[in-house]
Amino acid sequence: MDKRFVKKQALVAFLFITSVFILLSCIAEKIVISWGGSVPYRVFLKSDSLPKKGDYVVLATSGDDKFARGKVIIKRVMCTEGEVLKIGQLNYYCCKSETDELYKCTYLGKAKLHSITGEPVIPFNPCGTTPVCVVRIPEGKYFVVNDHIDSYDSRYFGFVSQHGSYKILYTAKPLF
Repeated sequence: MDKRFVKKQALVAFLFITSVFILLSCIAEKIVISWGGSVPYRVFLKSDSLPKKGDYVVLATSGDDKFARGKVIIKRVMCTEGEVLKIGQLNYYCCKSETDELYKCTYLGKAKLHSITGEPVIPFNPCGTTPVCVVRIPEGKYFVVNDHIDSYDSRYFGFVSQHGSYKILYTAKPLF
């Protein structure tokens, strides 16, 4: 075989492999994989857009949190700034206004008093010890939950934002 032909083939193969590697690297930077079981999707596409109600977000959690331990987690935005969070008997609702009856609100789930391992958990209540709480979601804040019964979410750690100890890193659009 001609040495020039072999060198040309080697160069073409090298350029092809390099191109594939660069392409996969660019794609990998935009992909998020969920290994937990609290969301119905496993693969997400990162987005720089501001979260909207119904979007999934990737959060960096507090290293001081004994349950999240500084992990990165995915949750769904269910109540946004200006909406009203209502809490009663450990049940959480997102409403349009303070005067909405609960049947007009979106049910977000019930908080538990013990984790799946039996450890005590303190549910989030921005009103303190008042058993019934009605609070408007502050500007720039979100209330995030997941459907799984044992999801560790805003029912326990409270509002999240793009700053603070539970920080939104980016919005994540589900792929599959």
